[in-house]
Amino acid sequence: MPADLSLVGVDDFEWADCFEPRLTLVAQPCAELGRQAASLLMERIREPHGPRRHVQLAAEVKLRDSVGRPR
Repeated sequence: MPADLSLVGVDDFEWADCFEPRLTLVAQPCAELGRQAASLLMERIREPHGPRRHVQLAAEVKLRDSVGRPR
């Protein structure tokens, strides 16, 4: 890796830089994800037949060494 194969994971974590090669990961806003999920659940409990909502949160790609560069 990464000459023949690129590796990307989900959920960045503190020790991702400890691997060799360092892992490329997609970081999600976990705390905000939990807040939004709880809020949507409470809304659904209050209004079981209320309108559905779509919430999209931004994710960030933490580009490290496990992904090769385009040739």
